[in-house]
Amino acid sequence: MQIDLDLCRILRRSLIDDRGFTIVLQTTSLVAFTRGDTILNKSHYQDITTGVVVGGAGHTAICPAGAVFSNQQIRHFLHDAIKSAYRRQATEIRVGGWLDTDTGRFWLDEVTVHVSIADALAVARERHEKAVYDLDTRTEHQV
Repeated sequence: MQIDLDLCRILRRSLIDDRGFTIVLQTTSLVAFTRGDTILNKSHYQDITTGVVVGGAGHTAICPAGAVFSNQQIRHFLHDAIKSAYRRQATEIRVGGWLDTDTGRFWLDEVTVHVSIADALAVARERHEKAVYDLDTRTEHQV
């Protein structure tokens, strides 16, 4: 299993410049990646730009307050999250990264994306999440 460092650089830059990202990696990429047939790179993912994001769907990493994930830490997170999704026989994996402005900590998380705020809030309550993020309006909604 290999993850191209350029992909990690792109995601890290999105964390720093944009304060977050939400992406999806498709199954074909995951299968080839876990078999070692390919190197996971920036051509294997798509930005998600619509819907309501809920964290806590699987693998999570939290950076110490005031620090930013390194490219290697992002690579390690993606590696573990993809292995976990593959074991669950997931058809795709959605990953989000963001800055929690209350704590000053960056998060990387497996996420789900929902069409409605109501659905997202219901899932967030089940997962004991404190907020959801609406990609369409770029607003956070407290649970």
